[in-house]
Amino acid sequence: MGLLERTGLEAELSPAVLDLHRSVERVLDPRGILNPGKVV
Repeated sequence: MGLLERTGLEAELSPAVLDLHRSVERVLDPRGILNPGKVV
């Protein structure tokens, strides 16, 4: 997801899908070193 698309992300995806994306990111990058500050 690009930075410009960040504002529309919540309008396009349900809270459950956003949680799923964040959960996968935490599993694959638990220390947050890959693309820090970027959106899922």
